[in-house]
Amino acid sequence: MAMGLSNRIVTRHVCESMSMILCRTDPAVLRKVLPDPFEANRPGEVLFCFVDAYFNDTTISARTDFVYPYFNSMHQVTLVVPCSYGGTPGTVMGRVWQDRDWSYVRGPVLGYPTELAEVHVTRFPGAMAKFYQPGIGKKVKGVLRQGGIELASAWLELEEECPGFPWPEYLTVFAHRQVEDLLDPHTPLVDQVLYEQHDQEEQGTIWRGTPHLKLGGDMALWPLELVDGFYTSVSFGTAGSVVLKDFDKAAHKVIQ
Repeated sequence: MAMGLSNRIVTRHVCESMSMILCRTDPAVLRKVLPDPFEANRPGEVLFCFVDAYFNDTTISARTDFVYPYFNSMHQVTLVVPCSYGGTPGTVMGRVWQDRDWSYVRGPVLGYPTELAEVHVTRFPGAMAKFYQPGIGKKVKGVLRQGGIELASAWLELEEECPGFPWPEYLTVFAHRQVEDLLDPHTPLVDQVLYEQHDQEEQGTIWRGTPHLKLGGDMALWPLELVDGFYTSVSFGTAGSVVLKDFDKAAHKVIQ
């Protein structure tokens, strides 16, 4: 399964700043959010990511002189499970909560189980970088609410720089896309395994901190051990997702 850099034309650039809480729980709990055909790669491990994301999509900006900021930024929380597919280690997003309706609708097309929610995360605006940026002693926080219920709240105090994140495969993102193909009446259901290929990638400083996480709603009873906490920024460019497996056809498509 070749997943290196390619010569594809990059159409979307993404920058994400994220607080990450690494946890352990009952593997049976995660099995319920790990879609087929992926296999757990680190049974019981899960990552809660509170994300501040920004986009530059040339397929949109090429058609207009101005892109309303609502369509190129969002806050989200992802429940990331380490997995493997075809012998290749990676991750899959078992649940995704986002605060933008356009992204919530678009999620299933990309293979992500999106839910609409209220999300608040600590931001470090670029214009204020001279005065306010991540560093030792800074606190980063995240809150997730849905339907008036607080599903998750987290914070960590940055304590030190660390050389790397314990999941080297966390930027290898798989998805299982099962949606109706409205463009092909003869194939009412698309059933595909996707890989979100990053054609360009840059990792910022990784900070470690003591994690704090409280879960509510349908996750309140999860047995949970907090292992570690991290904060970092990642930027990447992509021309879309590669279809690794099409259960009805040969895997050769690329979606934007």
